[in-house]
Amino acid sequence: MAALFFHLAFRLQFGAHLSDANCELVNAYNMMKNDVEGLIALLERHERNYRKSPAEYYYRLRSAQPGGGLESAARFIALNKTCYNGLYRVNKSGAFNVPIGRYKNPAICDREQLRGASAP
Repeated sequence: MAALFFHLAFRLQFGAHLSDANCELVNAYNMMKNDVEGLIALLERHERNYRKSPAEYYYRLRSAQPGGGLESAARFIALNKTCYNGLYRVNKSGAFNVPIGRYKNPAICDREQLRGASAP
């Protein structure tokens, strides 16, 4: 539904409240809204590290425990951009468990899209 919201919001210039049961997704949107430049800086770091050693970095990032805030939001977005088909899945323990995707050069940090989504 967020994709539909962003599609319509830019064209129709209306406000709305978004919600979801996925706490990490909600956190990512809140961090995008409240500190997009800090989020971009962290995503740029993830992008650089991923390019050096994709599989190693992906699985290290995947095994990290999200704690909330900017770090968690950047982890969530980086994993979404590099995991298999952008799938979100967790195991019974609540740990993200999607394998790495088969991307040659994924765009982990799309500055223009992030800034556009964070605009009031």
